[in-house]
Amino acid sequence: MNDSKKTVHQDLMELAVRLLNVPAAMIALVKDDRFEVKASTGLILETFPRSASVCETIRTSDYLVSDLSPLMVCDDVSGPFLQSGYPVVSGFPIRIGPRSIGVVCFLSQERREFTDSERNSVSALMRLVTKSFETSLEEQEKERFFSLGLDLLCIADMRGYFTRVNPAFEDLLGYTSEELCSRPFTDFLHPDDVGVTAEKRESHAAGNSVLDFENRYRCKDGTYRWLSWKAIPIGNVIYASARDVTELKSALDEIHRIELERDRFFTTSLDLLAVSDSGGFFTRVNPVVKDILGYTPEEFCSIPYLDLVHPEDIERTNAEVQSQMKGSSSLSFENRYRCKDGTYRWMSWKSSPVGNVMYGCGRDVTEERQSREEIEKLNRNLITASKLKSEFLANMSHEIRTPINGVLGMVGLLLDTSLSADQTEYALAVKSSADGLLIVINDILDFSKVEAGKLDFEELDFNLPKIFKEIHQSFAFQARDKGISFHLEMGPDSMRDVRGDPGRIRQVMNNLLNNALKFTKKGEVSIRVSCKQSVHPGSSELRVEVADSGIGIPLASIDRLFDPFSQVDASTTRCFGGTGLGLSISKRLVERMGGEIGVVSREGSGSKFWFTIQLGTAVAEVVLSVEFERSFHGVFSHPVRILVAEDNAVNQKIAVRTLEKMGLRADAVANGLEALAALDAIPYDLILMDCQMPEMDGYEATRQIRLDPRFPEALLPIVAMTANAMKGEREKCLQVGMNDYVSKPAKREELYTVLKRWLAENKNSHAA
Repeated sequence: MNDSKKTVHQDLMELAVRLLNVPAAMIALVKDDRFEVKASTGLILETFPRSASVCETIRTSDYLVSDLSPLMVCDDVSGPFLQSGYPVVSGFPIRIGPRSIGVVCFLSQERREFTDSERNSVSALMRLVTKSFETSLEEQEKERFFSLGLDLLCIADMRGYFTRVNPAFEDLLGYTSEELCSRPFTDFLHPDDVGVTAEKRESHAAGNSVLDFENRYRCKDGTYRWLSWKAIPIGNVIYASARDVTELKSALDEIHRIELERDRFFTTSLDLLAVSDSGGFFTRVNPVVKDILGYTPEEFCSIPYLDLVHPEDIERTNAEVQSQMKGSSSLSFENRYRCKDGTYRWMSWKSSPVGNVMYGCGRDVTEERQSREEIEKLNRNLITASKLKSEFLANMSHEIRTPINGVLGMVGLLLDTSLSADQTEYALAVKSSADGLLIVINDILDFSKVEAGKLDFEELDFNLPKIFKEIHQSFAFQARDKGISFHLEMGPDSMRDVRGDPGRIRQVMNNLLNNALKFTKKGEVSIRVSCKQSVHPGSSELRVEVADSGIGIPLASIDRLFDPFSQVDASTTRCFGGTGLGLSISKRLVERMGGEIGVVSREGSGSKFWFTIQLGTAVAEVVLSVEFERSFHGVFSHPVRILVAEDNAVNQKIAVRTLEKMGLRADAVANGLEALAALDAIPYDLILMDCQMPEMDGYEATRQIRLDPRFPEALLPIVAMTANAMKGEREKCLQVGMNDYVSKPAKREELYTVLKRWLAENKNSHAA
């Protein structure tokens, strides 16, 4: 309570003593468990307990003061008033609304009756005291609101100074109230806002009641905050409240920026942007609609959009839109829209619903669809061309390999007879030429497979020393004929079983050794093999080096040595022949097997080719085959009979003679129909089946055989023996029911291995 209020209350108590002719009077208010004396006369007392106090009895009574009602009188039998010499206490409670906040008491030594005049005075006194406390409480509440308000509250005068500000000013701007009130408030304004604020003050002076405006106030740290004001003048005083709207302004500015960007994007987009309602109309489209379809935005929005859709696309378009309006995710589809000139354009749409409104983005894909259709047509043509190419290569492979098979087969049989030295030389020359032609054909076919990415690789367990000894033996005769030293060095770490593709390793070695022997006139060719543990768990790295003392390679030619059709120079081709594909194919094979290939060479000083590949660990121990056997005598308890289905008479003769030399009985037929008839007449242990034959080819014949319950795969092996070496031929043969595949011209050793495998299995099946 402020000092002025205390003075008023003190004056009222002194007046009460004189009017009521009592020795003492006081005003006491409740605070916690005590009464605090706020004003008194004739009594020295600051505080006393509420409990067992006559004042508490008066405060809590329902006594109401009226002009003629008697005062409530109590006897203080043990309280502080008795001790002060005033055993009689008269008084009334102070009520503010429903609350009783204290008492007004008059103290005396004895009871007495108050006159009507005295009671009227008491009633007037009570009203004054009550009003005084009501006013005081209102001021306290206002002060509390002023101090605790989150908004900025202030009072200013007409000179432009704050006379009072609440703590929210200090919290927001960082100044103390003294700093804010010591200078004109315009000193704190943003320079750009001083003029606007001055106009608002003048408007106040002109008599406008409530003003709304915004300006920026400088904080103590130099930044500015946007404040939104409401102000009202009362006399020469301005009462105002402000709210910090800095973040709101930033958010609104950002929204405005986004709206500007959206509108700019909407109007400048090269795609058709559109908004449609549930009634089937576009409500807004961007100007690009005129560039794409020829309509102005107004024209486009005036027509139901389904009226512009191609008749064949209406049902699908409507179904897509309805599905999305029912809650499906974002929609993507294509349809045709009619242009203003009557033509149609393909539109690709991406749309999404928000409530009953659909937002869509359309792109003209007419040219794109035309290009796509042309590409699809081109792809179909390419597939057809590729198929024709494959068929051509397959036919060429068959047509070329068939006579080569005849040449090599007959030469092989010829060399098994007694020949003179000259005859042997001539026969070997024929064999060498045929082998060379076969290498060229194989290079071309393999390169075609490499280019198409269709090379097959096997995963087989094999013995590393055995493979390289066989490779060494196969080239030993050629090296001996040229008088070249040729040796194989197997490292101790390479004497083991591994898992990989031995056939592809042979192919790479054949290319490297062919070149080494071809380009070495004298000296030596060597093979060095090592196999160490790889950095990859469970695998090994095979490294092979093929060194020769031949003509070497110029440094400038090494970089292109592994390119397709590349040789050192034209004279190399003239002198030594070759397609220039062998090293290119070898490089692709090595890389597919997880390795690399390279060469170290100097012109005139020989070359050393090397390669590495990754090999796995053999699953089981490889059983080494015994030295090549020339017959099957003793293997079976009955004579083995083979049926050869081959349309070429020369190849028939070669096959039959070769089988007979192995100790097998063989019959030959010219096509599939004859093979079926032969099976009905004689039980055979195995069939060598050519694939391309007249009347009924080998594929159909195999299908017919497998349909007969007498000839399951386990009891009658069928081995394809065909000149078609193209991709997929092996798979095709196995798919129709054949057991194995041999490409013509097959070496005698290869044929022996295949026959032994299947005849041995067939023997076991019969025994079971």
